[in-house]
Amino acid sequence: MGFSRVQVQSDSSVAIRLILDPMAANSFSSLVRRISSLQNLPWSLRFLWVPREMNMVADGLSKLPSLNDFHLQIFDNIPESIRPLLARDREGPPYRRRC
Repeated sequence: MGFSRVQVQSDSSVAIRLILDPMAANSFSSLVRRISSLQNLPWSLRFLWVPREMNMVADGLSKLPSLNDFHLQIFDNIPESIRPLLARDREGPPYRRRC
């Protein structure tokens, strides 16, 4: 698609650690090997762990049934189920976990 800079975010610290492990290219998991090999392509690729508590809006949007078809969804209005999550994201969680 012509991207030159890609940032991959996941709330799974285990997945991020597996992908970033220097030995990932030799992993027993073909999925880990394939994702790790993406770092060898001619682009800037960054894998980032983001705790679910730090981005409840993205987590909520990913769980909306209308988003499960992998097509672009544009909202004219904020979905009602997302409004409280947006307020929480704005305020920030009361604690932060470490990876």
